[in-house]
Amino acid sequence: SKKYLKKQPQLINMVDDYDRTPLFIAAKEGKDSIVKLLLTHNADPNKEIIGYGYDEHGRIEKNQIYTPLFIAAQNNFDKVVEVLLDAKGIEVNKSTSDDASPLCIAAQNRHNKIVERLLKAPGVDVYKTNKKGATPLFVACIDGYDDTVQLLLSAKEKFDPDKGSGACIPLYIAVKNNHIETVKLLMNAG
Repeated sequence: SKKYLKKQPQLINMVDDYDRTPLFIAAKEGKDSIVKLLLTHNADPNKEIIGYGYDEHGRIEKNQIYTPLFIAAQNNFDKVVEVLLDAKGIEVNKSTSDDASPLCIAAQNRHNKIVERLLKAPGVDVYKTNKKGATPLFVACIDGYDDTVQLLLSAKEKFDPDKGSGACIPLYIAVKNNHIETVKLLMNAG
């Protein structure tokens, strides 16, 4: 394979008919050993993939942008996330077309091992918002994921539980959704 890639190095980042790179497919499928192998052959860990997603009305649309790190965080592949975070030049805050970061999607899905690992990553932005203005803490508060909320509140960078705007303040959504334990966590933070 080394000889093959030396003759045609562009193949490592080529896309298939669905605009996916080999690294993206390996990350999406949770193949950490293959992710590691591809990275050693200079696969781009930040290459954006244009895929299919859903608009705000639930209709399928193209032009959703994903990265290998985002898709691994979304699919709860903690070993793949670990390998990708060790990749040279990884952009830990690189977001999707709706500005959701890997940390935001991990918090939204209660993938706490991944949340923990991302919080330790150099340069992670704990306040990065999606297009709706929601932070990782806010999305964890929506469903009352108290364990995830606690992880985020105890992050290396002190969270301000009131940071946000309008309806995207974590305390607001916890109260609105009647998550009493989440409200207590937020009120005791800071």
